[in-house]
Formats: sequence, C-alpha cells, structure tokens
Amino acid sequence: MGERSAYAGPSSDDGRLDLDDLDRPADLDVIGTDPATVGERWRDLMRSAGVTPWLRRHRTAMVALALAVTVAAVAGGAWWIRRPDPLPAAPLALAKATGPDPTSTVEPDPVTGRAVGVTQLLTVTSAERPGVGVVVLGLAGPGLRDADDDRAVALDPARPGLAVIASARLDCATPEATTLALAARPDDYGVVLRRTAPGGEVRVDRVPLVGSLTLAAAVRSACLQIAAERDLEIGAISGTALPDSVAVDLDVEISNTSPRQWTGLRVSPAAQPELTNGGPPVELTPGATGHLVARIWPQDCARPAEAIEAGLPLRVDLGPDGALPATARSRSSFTLVLPGSATNAVEDALRVACGTEPPRLSVEAVTSVVTGAGSSAGVVDVTVSVEAPESTYVEAEQIGALVVGQLSARVFPVRVTEGTARIDVRWILPACSILARGGQPELRVTLVGERRRPFLLPLQGASLRAAVATLCGDEVAAILT
Repeated sequence: MGERSAYAGPSSDDGRLDLDDLDRPADLDVIGTDPATVGERWRDLMRSAGVTPWLRRHRTAMVALALAVTVAAVAGGAWWIRRPDPLPAAPLALAKATGPDPTSTVEPDPVTGRAVGVTQLLTVTSAERPGVGVVVLGLAGPGLRDADDDRAVALDPARPGLAVIASARLDCATPEATTLALAARPDDYGVVLRRTAPGGEVRVDRVPLVGSLTLAAAVRSACLQIAAERDLEIGAISGTALPDSVAVDLDVEISNTSPRQWTGLRVSPAAQPELTNGGPPVELTPGATGHLVARIWPQDCARPAEAIEAGLPLRVDLGPDGALPATARSRSSFTLVLPGSATNAVEDALRVACGTEPPRLSVEAVTSVVTGAGSSAGVVDVTVSVEAPESTYVEAEQIGALVVGQLSARVFPVRVTEGTARIDVRWILPACSILARGGQPELRVTLVGERRRPFLLPLQGASLRAAVATLCGDEVAAILT
C-alpha cells in the first residue's frame, strides 16, 4: 500500500462530490434513504387510520359530495357578483329652504293658540341611484322633537326639485330644552331623510338645511314665548294718566318663578311708537319680583287699549339660560298676556284722556275720478267732513301700512268751523287685486284742542263706493262697507 497524503481533505461522507470517489464502490446501505414527501406521509396516515379503505368502499358518495360543494361554491360566487349594492353611509342629498320668502312658519294650537310646531318649505335634491326611495320625515334640531312618520313626504324621482313642506313639533317645555333652543345656531338644524334600497335596506339620516337662519329664529322665538309663559307671572297693574296728554303710564308687577335669570326686560321696539319704555330695564333673579314701567300712546282713541289687547310686548337680553346669541338679540321678543281686568283698567284710564265721544266722518262728495296707469287703478279725490265740536283744528294724514295705496289730506291742518272740519282727501289706488285684499281704508285724524286726540276713521259712503266700482268693479268696491 502507498503512503497517504498529508492533506486529508474533506470526508467522502460529507455529501460533497469528490472525483476521487468515482472509482470507489458504492455503499448499498445508503440507497433509498431519501425522506418521505408530505403526500407520502398523508397517504400513510390515511391508510393507518383506515380512511383510505372507507373511501374506496364509498366512492359514489364522495363524488356526489364533491359535486355539491362545487355547485355551492359557484352559486355563492354568482350571488356575490349580483348582490344588491349597499346604501352609502351618508345620504347623497341636498336640502335647501325655498320659496319667494323662505321664512319658517310657527304652527299654533287651534284651541289655545300657543305655538306647537314649525314648518319649512324646502327642496331636496337627491343623487341616490335609481330605485332608492327617499322620504322627508321632518325637521330636526334643538327645541324640536325627533322626526316621525306623521307628516312624511316621499320625493318623486320623476319631478326633481319639487318643493315639499317639512315640519316638526316643538320640544321646549322644560328649562333644559329651552336652554338648548335659545343657544342654537342655524347650522344646528337639518332635515331627516329615510332612504330605502330596492333590496330592503333602510337608513335614517339627517342632512344639513341650507338657509336655516329663519328656522332657527322661529324655534328660538317660539321657545322663548313658551319659557316666558312658564316662568313669568303678571301681578298688580296700575295706570296713571299724563296731564294734558293722551297717554298713560303703566306699572306692571312681574315675578320670576323659575330658577333661571331673566335680565334686561323692557318694551319691545316692535311695539313703538304706541308703547314705549317709561323706566329702566327690569332685572329678575330667580324668585324675584320687579316692576316694569311702560307708557302707552293710543293710536286710536276709539280703541285706546288696542296695543296691549294681545298682551304686553317685551324684549329680553338674557333668557332662562343666560345671554342669548348676538344674532338673536333682534328676535328676542315675546308677549306677556295681561289679565282681562288689568286691560280694562288701562282702557278706562285712556278713555278719560281721549274722551268718550269719538268724531264722525262722512264723505260729502267725490270731486274727481281718474283712471290710472301702470300699477295704479286710478285716483279718487273726495271731500269729507269731520264732526269735532270740542276741537279747534283737525289734522289728517295717511295712516301708512293700514291703507293700501296712498291716502292723505291735500291740505292740513283744517280749522273747525261750527263744529265741523271739511277736508279734501286724495286716494291714489293700487292695483285692483291689491285693493281687494287691503280691507276697509281708514283716515288718521288728530283733533287739536286742549290736548291732541288721535282717531282712525273709516272712509266710506255710497258715492265713494260707486267711484271705486267704476275703476275696479263692484266686487272690489264692496270693501267700502
């Protein structure tokens, strides 16, 4: 045998290919020792558990089972492809207040006359896919109840942009609810929609209402009125006539029965000039009583207490929860109803200053009738006589909003001669359709003597009615009773 090399090199059993090993005999013990594959191990496991023989005996059942599984998988895939699309999480709709005057309307109770709800004319533009039904359930926001199906309105896909009326019931009977309503902003209000997909899915969501400023104001005003009736009580009322004037100072006792503060109570600017403040604003802490002083100047001595017949118009700076929002200051008015006995006492005091015998007006002659052009039906000149035996002069003027068109004395003041003043009056009529809605025209006259006494006297008479009939027909002339 020869000598071995000093370098042993890698072992022939380390798995590497060595060219020197090609001439060496192979060891039969290492042939077929490769590890079993996963499939081979699975078959051995099935065979040892007895499953393979069972499958061979039930070959038909296994084929049917495989076929059923295949059919179910195919059917499930087909359903998944054809399944109905779910409704979007958010409604694809836009709600907007609409109409020539998008002012919200407060709904009164038909029996008590108190506010119980609000309505809003609006349009809802929907971009939902075809087949999705959209129903307007109502309005939502602070001071309003949750929308329901009482007045639900379904949108007509064939008539997009059609105006609908949405409504809601007021919910501000408690101080807490009133607090939320008085502090609410326009963007706190919206429209509740119910969407129904063809597959039956139903979603109820709220979308913002574009142009909700008047809705927020209407809810705030109604809830403030409800809070005032709940929290404030009218006590004793006294009236003191002003010397040499047709006016009375009212002293009204008001108590705050609530745990909330009412600050800055005073006469509402909307009541002027007939009713004005006669003292500083009233501050009412919880449980306190204060005195509000107001001065009433009657616009018609024939109805001297007309300004307070519906109640005492007041304004407040602080509501039951504290400061009202700055945007609500101009709308923070409400009315406190006065006891009937108090109204009668004020009226008696005013009648003493006004006198018990009102003047009488009659149309003596129609001096001119001219057919109008454009927006006017025509012009009628008349001469009227006013019986005022205790006066020296009579002033007559247009009474503004209570007369349609323009009605005024051509010259005034007019001296009273032998108890009667004769006044030339010109009446520029509006369009006949407007005149028909205007009602009985009245001329404002002021009798000047020891004091100035105002009256509103109806303008009527057969000759005047005939003149109006010539211009607008008998039906319109019927307003001159």
